[in-house]
Amino acid sequence: MDYRQVVQERSSWGGCKLSDEKWCNAGTGYDVALEVTENINTDTLRSLRLQKQPYSEEHTQVLLRSYLSVLEYMIRGSDKAVDAAPAWSEHDLQVAVDAGKVPESKSKWPPTVSHQIDQVTQNNPDKIALKDGNGNVLTYAQMGNRIDTISKALIDAGTVQGMVVGVFQEPSADWICSLLAIFKAGAVYVPLDLRNSIPRLASIFKASRPSVIVTDITTDDKVDLIGAKFVIKLQLDSLDESTYQDSTEINHVKAGSLAVILFTSGSTGEPKGLMMTHTNLLSYAEVSSKTFTRADEDLVVLQQSPFTFDFSLDQTMAALTNGGYLYVVPASKRGDPDEISKVMVEESVTYTTATPSEYDLWLRYSTETLRQCNSWKYAFSGGEAMSYKLAREFGTLKLTNLHVFNGYGPAETTILSHRIDLKYADPDLPDPLPAGYPLPGFSVCIVDDKMRPVPLGVQGEIVLGGPCIVSGYLNMSESTRDKFLPDTFFGTSGTVYRSGDRGRLFLDGLLFCDGRLEGNTMIKLRGFRVELDEVEKTIVSHSAGALSHAVATVRGTEESRYLAAHVVFAPEFPEPDREGIMKSFRTTLPLPPYMRPSVFQVLPDIPRTTHLKIDRKAIQDIPVQTTQSEISKSLTASEQRLSELWHRGLPLDPGTLTHESDFFLIGGNSILLVKLQALLRQVLWTAPKLVTLMGSSTLGAMASILEDCGPVNAIHWDEEIKFPTDLQLETPLRAGGKSTDINVLLTGSSGYLGRHLLLSLLKDHRVARVHCLCRTLNDRQVVNDPGSKANIVQSDLTQHNLGIPKSTYSHLAAEVDVIIHCAANRSFWDRYEALKADNLDSTKELVKFVVSSGRAIPLHFLSSGAVAKYNSGLTPPADGGDGYQSEEERISIVNELMQIVKLFGYRPSFDGVGGFVDVVPVNEVVEAIHETALNSQTGEGLCILEHKAHQRAYVKSFAAVVESEDGLSKLPCIPILEWFGRAKKAGFSYFLASQDLILGSQLFSRR
Repeated sequence: MDYRQVVQERSSWGGCKLSDEKWCNAGTGYDVALEVTENINTDTLRSLRLQKQPYSEEHTQVLLRSYLSVLEYMIRGSDKAVDAAPAWSEHDLQVAVDAGKVPESKSKWPPTVSHQIDQVTQNNPDKIALKDGNGNVLTYAQMGNRIDTISKALIDAGTVQGMVVGVFQEPSADWICSLLAIFKAGAVYVPLDLRNSIPRLASIFKASRPSVIVTDITTDDKVDLIGAKFVIKLQLDSLDESTYQDSTEINHVKAGSLAVILFTSGSTGEPKGLMMTHTNLLSYAEVSSKTFTRADEDLVVLQQSPFTFDFSLDQTMAALTNGGYLYVVPASKRGDPDEISKVMVEESVTYTTATPSEYDLWLRYSTETLRQCNSWKYAFSGGEAMSYKLAREFGTLKLTNLHVFNGYGPAETTILSHRIDLKYADPDLPDPLPAGYPLPGFSVCIVDDKMRPVPLGVQGEIVLGGPCIVSGYLNMSESTRDKFLPDTFFGTSGTVYRSGDRGRLFLDGLLFCDGRLEGNTMIKLRGFRVELDEVEKTIVSHSAGALSHAVATVRGTEESRYLAAHVVFAPEFPEPDREGIMKSFRTTLPLPPYMRPSVFQVLPDIPRTTHLKIDRKAIQDIPVQTTQSEISKSLTASEQRLSELWHRGLPLDPGTLTHESDFFLIGGNSILLVKLQALLRQVLWTAPKLVTLMGSSTLGAMASILEDCGPVNAIHWDEEIKFPTDLQLETPLRAGGKSTDINVLLTGSSGYLGRHLLLSLLKDHRVARVHCLCRTLNDRQVVNDPGSKANIVQSDLTQHNLGIPKSTYSHLAAEVDVIIHCAANRSFWDRYEALKADNLDSTKELVKFVVSSGRAIPLHFLSSGAVAKYNSGLTPPADGGDGYQSEEERISIVNELMQIVKLFGYRPSFDGVGGFVDVVPVNEVVEAIHETALNSQTGEGLCILEHKAHQRAYVKSFAAVVESEDGLSKLPCIPILEWFGRAKKAGFSYFLASQDLILGSQLFSRR
């Protein structure tokens, strides 16, 4: 500040009077410079100057008006308290409040989301509403019937309005129907998703106290584990739908009543349940839909978020309140970017909601698949800050129709309060990214630490208002009073929510979120809200007096971020017992896995500030120490190699690893597991499915999985089909051939074609003996031998000498006259390297068998007609994608299959499956093979006999017939391949000559 003690109008110098002089301010390095110059006949001149680079002219004007407001306050009342002086001018404060105030839009929807879905159902009864990965496909009419059935069953079980009902199921279409049935019954929905740990679910159950729990066949036996032993259970698989089909259930839901109790990820030892009303849900769903609904486009929404996460409500409401359909990703594919991106392609998904961490996984590990998502139009993000780098990554997909929305809003605002359509390909994309503009009806104000508004552009706490603010926390009146305050900003009778976030607001309503306020212990970890002080309370409480203090800190960067716990033992707790209790914390803490500290560090005492408060900054600076990194000498070679990759992939040194070390308990998480999967593919050339790795999280179990997988190398077809040197003949084989007393060696006799062929051979008077090579003793039960001609020999065709004793091998080599090779591994999903042993190596072993006999025994080998495309000199793809062409698609003539559907009482799932099969009556194929084999002569060389199909059957046609019959379309369904396997065992009379299998929109297999 420069106060000039001269009078500008009467200055003198050297005895002379100065007038009309020009005053030049000195150039200084100060950010802010205030100059005051006195005058006699005019007002005193005040000048405020700010550095041009960090500040704008508007910043300068705001600060100057602030100075003048304080000056006027002091002049008008010398007895006023300095602390009460206004920090900012009233003009600037009013401009800021007005900029954040958004008028509520008048609703055009019915009173609740439930009523809106009823209306959509009535208008679109035949449109698809729900699909899931279990093969269930429901139209709006079918979904409405299922909702009515569950709603009536709930009411029959004693459910009344306002009663809490939990949903404890695997992700499926039934979960969505259960949620909407709870709404329709007037009850309150509480999700109990198994992606949370059992202790976590037990805490949620204890806090919410549901009167009824809706289960399915997979979770019914787990109810006792979460403390719900004496609660009424409604098991959906046991519901008799016919009991509830008499009338349509009325909608008991009321606007303004409690709809959902959602336990946020920030709730830990003391679960914090958000109480959302039907008014909250309707207000959000209606204003949100204005962002993406278009009359001329189909809406397909992906549901992959945990049901305990508020994004699951966004996904459900986005689809079903706007006439779209919701695809519920099954549990086996959740968290796996490869599987989810495939679903997006196959289902033509148009709408996704995910955290930036989840989008980062998709873009990092499934870019090529995402580039095929041509239907993808809306990618909504929220839950944590999106980075500038991630926004740019969307541009690499080259999806011209894709809109990427950044979003902001705590769960207390019912999902999101702000959105902005990012111009992610624009060179002028701002960094950091804005949080967004308020949705219609939301209001925002930035306040100081005394809850007073601040001007535009000034940083402060974000306070949010509007009809979507939830009514508070369940049974936590003190926390509710602290966070939910009467509205003194926007002129409404409602409440506002203190977010604890630091942000800035601009004139057009654009909000920037700059992180959390200092002193606030809530952080975001991979999209989940984690309250560090609650983690600390849980650790101390769980120690049962062993610990006096615990402080949690966040370590690492990006996806490698993890929690570290710094603990102090109570002085009286015995030292010999301390190591044991520290080890037990990793597995026994009642916290979800993503909230369990990855490392526990014992401190002699907790660092404190001069005010005797916990010094979190000092604790953050303490290096995390773990045991010296070494690999246990007791590990196997596979475990040692895998442990090296764990050390590379984990964000901290896991210390000594043992056979029982668990990936998720030493710093690993689902994101790092995806990274490990990519590392395995890169280093070991093998990569099991993510769900397989999740189910085998210990070092020993994961190493065993890798051993079973084997390496994935590029395939050199010239080497694969090269004639083995040990089969080169020095002398020609002896000619043979018999017309009676023929001994046949048959493989695959327990398979579909093999069973029919065996029965045909046994009835032939020319056949003396049929030697059936079966892999397991159980295969003997499949062989239907009406006489004594069949000889069952346990063998393994992939092993040396066919895996049979030497004496038996020699006996067969001397006796067999004809070999018919029907055995093959017909897995749709496996690649060449997985099928090679069963299919190629077994054939080589049979050729060796012929050579060892010294006789030219005719060998009849069955293969798919699809190998004919390689006769022109082409070779299969080097990545093994075609596998072996001996695969059979299990679809045939529609009329016969319809009879089998009625016989079984369940139907196949056609979800995502297309293509066709060429079929021929199995009796014709058997007769042709039978006669050719018995009449074959030695010395004929290679001879190819084609069995041409008579008819082509399309999957689409079969599906249309099944879906068109009410009695069949309502039957429970099972995976299509499993269904056709059972159909063939039931006597299906056709053989599949070739097929094209289409998954989604891509040709997956041609055989």
